[in-house]
Amino acid sequence: MQIFSMANIDKIKNGVLWNSLQQFGQLGINFLSTILLARFLAPEEYGIYGVLIIFMSISEMLSDSGIAGYIIKKQDVSSIYYDTLFVYNVSMGIVMYLILFLVAPLIAKFYEDEMLTSAIRILGLVILLYAFSITQYTRLLKNLQFKRIAVINVISGSIALCIALYLAYMKQGIWALIYQQLLFVLLTTVGYLITNRHIPHFRFNFQVFKEQFGFGINLFCSSILDVIVNNFNNNVVAKLFNMNIAGLYTQAVRLQNYPLSMISNVVDKTFFPVFSKMNNNWELLQNRICQLRKQLYAILFPLFSAIICFSYPIVHILLGKKWLHCVPYFQILMLASFPLLIKILNRNVLKSLGYVKTIFKIEFYSALVFFVCLLACFLLKEVWMFLIAIVLSKAFSAVFGMLCIEKLTNMRFKQQIYDALLFLPCAIVPAISQYFMPNLLILKISIYIISLFFIAVLYSFIGCKEYLQLYGIIKCKFWS
Repeated sequence: MQIFSMANIDKIKNGVLWNSLQQFGQLGINFLSTILLARFLAPEEYGIYGVLIIFMSISEMLSDSGIAGYIIKKQDVSSIYYDTLFVYNVSMGIVMYLILFLVAPLIAKFYEDEMLTSAIRILGLVILLYAFSITQYTRLLKNLQFKRIAVINVISGSIALCIALYLAYMKQGIWALIYQQLLFVLLTTVGYLITNRHIPHFRFNFQVFKEQFGFGINLFCSSILDVIVNNFNNNVVAKLFNMNIAGLYTQAVRLQNYPLSMISNVVDKTFFPVFSKMNNNWELLQNRICQLRKQLYAILFPLFSAIICFSYPIVHILLGKKWLHCVPYFQILMLASFPLLIKILNRNVLKSLGYVKTIFKIEFYSALVFFVCLLACFLLKEVWMFLIAIVLSKAFSAVFGMLCIEKLTNMRFKQQIYDALLFLPCAIVPAISQYFMPNLLILKISIYIISLFFIAVLYSFIGCKEYLQLYGIIKCKFWS
């Protein structure tokens, strides 16, 4: 058992390394995309793109239905499982694209913008490409080929960004964003196919599909709810207000998603496939989960706080002066990042243990909280109510997830809350300390870092080892 444990720990380290490199690479590409394209594109064009996202996200979810997760979790998988997944994804991808193609004029009429018809139909081709890539990507992930996935994604993202920048420079507007997404999915699909060197057979086993769908339906439903809650705001803001406000909101969401999507992808793509192989050793798995949770809180809580504190210079430097109006939206959305981090960890724990129905239950009740809060926005027609609804729904989701984990495992709710509250001062105290300083950016940043350093030292004295471990890693990597 010790050999098994050490082997899996090595796989986790290797997976975290390459997934982190992939996410940092993609994060850098996305940052460059945001910084450079924001110079060429207007908020109204980002508003249009924000309207398109929800239709694309839901269509991609429907073409997958979450059944790929069953293959990753299942220990022994034959080729018929991949072939069945391939036939289903391609069939659903074709159906979803045809539906989107036909309803595109109705969507354009609803938003009173005829351009949306052609935009939806061209961007909808992503669904077909995505349907072809799911099986290839699942095969790589199942075999823990994190390095190959990272290389393919970074190269594809770089090429797509260059094409998008050229189109933006040629004043193609929203089409720069559309073709960037389309080209990225095309290149990753081809890259996965070349790497696997395996073309699935067009055969379908109904019994295998029942197994896959029985596992995936709950993940699918929870993902659909999550997509609707996360992207519904873009469409409502665009309809109730105008495309300018929708563009500012969309850009604020994009900025918030950079750190969160990186964290989510690293945790989800690394720990889920590896922990799925360790779930027969609950004591070891629980220990690893608790360590991961504390380490992430120790590092990311202060990071989220720093982003909120210095959001004005961040937006000014990255996007330019014309985007400063999105800063208040961005700051409130970043408050939701704290419970979102907890939610990401809870979701992976439940998925690794096979409690996919519980994941759907959490998303369902969180969506109810969100839409109840949203009713006030329709009455008051205030964009701030959207932001408050997001923060409340994510906080509810995090707490409800903790309660579910306590019920299903022996991980106590009080301990989970304590781990989160333990590191909140690391976010709050440095933020307060720099708030009362003179309005000089260098001084504020210096005070924030100094305050965080003293808190880290204090935590180390009271027996909290996370910052000492981080110091040891840094010393080992850079000073030895």
